[in-house]
Amino acid sequence: WQEFKEYYDTYNVEEPAWDSIVPRVRKKLVHVPWSDMQLAIKKFEQTYKSGEMAVAPDIKMKSWISQSIPNEELKNKVVLLDFWNIHCGPCIKSFPELQKLHDKYEKQGLVVITCAGGNKKETKKFLVKHKYSFPAGMAASQMYLDYAVRGNPSYFLIDRNGYLVWGPEHQLPTDAELASLLLIK
Repeated sequence: WQEFKEYYDTYNVEEPAWDSIVPRVRKKLVHVPWSDMQLAIKKFEQTYKSGEMAVAPDIKMKSWISQSIPNEELKNKVVLLDFWNIHCGPCIKSFPELQKLHDKYEKQGLVVITCAGGNKKETKKFLVKHKYSFPAGMAASQMYLDYAVRGNPSYFLIDRNGYLVWGPEHQLPTDAELASLLLIK
């Protein structure tokens, strides 16, 4: 919890507010044994420290909230994955920018996919209310392990060849980073 608290402290969440959030968030977290997460993180870091290009893990959703996209349809596309939760303020704050990226780069081959944890009903209500048009799903626990997600939001970029080339990051990629992957001059 300390790691999460330190992350959210950067967003000026006050101590009393944090203490009231913990019981609610604990119920909503993906239930993954800490030892499994530590192994996933270690494996993930070793792959990238070696400098090898790593094939991105498959996208595994428990269920899709909006249009579903089979992994096969992502070939030759640049994929921006967003791991988030409905109770994450910084996650919610990033959604208008995600929509702008989707609108701006979809025709050039960018696919924005949001991978939610938490309550499906609340998540769907939020997405429908704000009319977000990119694919969204409830991420399977295994997907959190495969990508070694340590906190929300976490963003990853997959290139047109299916390699994980960017992430985990807690900030969205820049236009320049996206343009280089999309081969836009």
